[in-house]
Amino acid sequence: MEPTAISSPLSTILRNGELSMICRPHPPASVVAAMAAHPLDLEVQLNGCVALAYATQGTDPSAADRRQAMLDAGGMLCVMAAMDAFPEDEGVANNGCAALAYATQGDFPAAEACRQVMLDAGGVECVVAAMQAFPEDDGVQDNGHLVLDTTFSETGDVLGVARMVTSMDTHSENEILQLTGCRHEAGTQTDPLPDGPFTQAVMRCLKA
Repeated sequence: MEPTAISSPLSTILRNGELSMICRPHPPASVVAAMAAHPLDLEVQLNGCVALAYATQGTDPSAADRRQAMLDAGGMLCVMAAMDAFPEDEGVANNGCAALAYATQGDFPAAEACRQVMLDAGGVECVVAAMQAFPEDDGVQDNGHLVLDTTFSETGDVLGVARMVTSMDTHSENEILQLTGCRHEAGTQTDPLPDGPFTQAVMRCLKA
């Protein structure tokens, strides 16, 4: 579906918070521009995350294009900036994690590039911080684990295993990353050896 034209400034739509207007296929670049223009406006940041999550979800053929458009506009960094700016807002944490989760889904180049941004720009730490801040929020926890699982596992290659092991060892006291590693090990067969590095990392976690 082609992005719909909007008759009023998108920043106004985001600030008003009407979901029927926010949850439309707005061009990701327009959403990012509105968020960048109002970095300290909570409503714009919150609903911008909602709009980007809506824009990038799905597995249809145009999903890759929407993720690429978000990436090209700096949307990944914009969502992380919103989460950093409003660490105590549950809605920003939930919808920010959702936007990052949708953007990193899939095995096409745009999703891979989004995962790389997650790793290079502190996205893992950003998501973990949100999950730590709202341990009882199912949306934050589910979307957070989804983005971490996807970012580390990628398409189940050895590189993803190495990244997960490194993070588990580097953040040995972080229960969320340890749990993500254990969940990933239990649900996939990414470790190339029965007693490979991933399995060993999980065992170290269980013994801690």
